[in-house]
Amino acid sequence: MHLFDVLPPYVLSILAFAGTYCLIFAYYKQYHVQIVMKYGYETTGTVVDTYKDPWNKESVCLVVDYIAKTGTGGIFKYYSNGYPLPCPYEIGQEVKIWIKPDKLRSTGRAALEDEQPGKLPIILFSCGLVMCLVSYPEIIRRIFNLLLNNVTV
Repeated sequence: MHLFDVLPPYVLSILAFAGTYCLIFAYYKQYHVQIVMKYGYETTGTVVDTYKDPWNKESVCLVVDYIAKTGTGGIFKYYSNGYPLPCPYEIGQEVKIWIKPDKLRSTGRAALEDEQPGKLPIILFSCGLVMCLVSYPEIIRRIFNLLLNNVTV
C-alpha cells in the first residue's frame, strides 16, 4: 500500500490546484513592480503617512496619495509593501509612482519604483512547491495505474 493511497482523488486535485495557484501568484507578486512599470504610466504622488509593517518589524510601509489619469479621476491612496529602516522617504515628500490601468479596479495597479516585493512571494512559492510536490506525482502515479490495469493483451 502506498502512503498516499488513503487520500481521495478530490483532495489531490485541490492540492494540485492550490499549489499551482500559489506558484503563479508568487511569480506575479515577485515581478509586480516590473510589470506595472513596463505597462503602466508614471505620475507623482505624495507620501501622506508611514506605518510599521505588521509582518516585518524592521520595515516601514508608505501611504501615498496620487491622482489617476484614467478612470474616475480623483485622489487615490496606495499602500506600499515596505521599506527597510531607515525609510528613504518622509511624510510630505513627492515620489514617482507608476499606475497600470485595470478594468476591474478604477484605481488600477500601482507601484513605487524602488519598492521591494516583501516576504509574500517566498511564502507563496514555498507553500505552492510543497503542495505540487505532494499532489502531482501521486496524480500521475494513479493515472498510470489506471492505464496499466485497464490494458488487456
